[in-house]
Amino acid sequence: MKRSLFAIIIIFCMYNCINLNAQQIESPLEPVFYQYHDFELRGIIALGTNFNSGAYSAECPECKFENLSGFGFTIGPEIEYAILPNYLYIAMKILYDDQNLSGKFRRIEAVPIKLADNSQITTPIEFRHKLDLTVQAISFSPNIYFRFSDLFDIRLGFYGDYIFSTNVKHTKELLTQSTVLPDGERVIVSLADMPGNTATLEDRAIPGAKSMVFGIAPEVNFNLLLSKDWDFVVGTYFKFPFTGISDNQNDFKINMWRFYLGISYNITTEKK
Repeated sequence: MKRSLFAIIIIFCMYNCINLNAQQIESPLEPVFYQYHDFELRGIIALGTNFNSGAYSAECPECKFENLSGFGFTIGPEIEYAILPNYLYIAMKILYDDQNLSGKFRRIEAVPIKLADNSQITTPIEFRHKLDLTVQAISFSPNIYFRFSDLFDIRLGFYGDYIFSTNVKHTKELLTQSTVLPDGERVIVSLADMPGNTATLEDRAIPGAKSMVFGIAPEVNFNLLLSKDWDFVVGTYFKFPFTGISDNQNDFKINMWRFYLGISYNITTEKK
């Protein structure tokens, strides 16, 4: 009897000792929670250049401006949403776009000159033609992009530009200061009542201007982490239009290149 009681006491002590030294092991199948950002709000400011494809035909004989360019400015917000977090996103930009262009060319024209005896002759005179186009638009640009890493992504967007203001100004400047008449006399040449010998041929809204222009906008974007919710963004994009800005200019289009800087804020954070 004493031996049986002694054996029971030993077993009870061993059981308690095992329980005291046992360690809980975490299951390798225990779920891990990852955080990702649902929505991001960005603000960007972009600088670059505007350039044309096709020629702009001004309203004077054979006045075709083929090489136009200008400084471009863009500013506005963008909202982004994660379809596949950390991989696939969609976004929408709403931007103000300044799409101004300028260009000029020189040519020699046959100009009639009235002589003192009221007779008239034709003599070659050189002029400089200058064109200034002003176009202001609100750009709506949905895009989809694949994020290769937290730093880098490539985007493909389509855009529709609502054009709310246009102007075309075409001037003609006299370059020839004097000419020699058939009788050998040299005379001074000027444009009567034109300050600076410059005449304004057009200064008005672009004839036949469209209200909407559509195109494609490829983009490369870099994100630099500032804090948990804030990123500094740097990138570049082009805008290639499918349609021109005027019904009167069949093949004239305004292309754009921009380099932008901005700030991105993570609006919401969820767990998965």
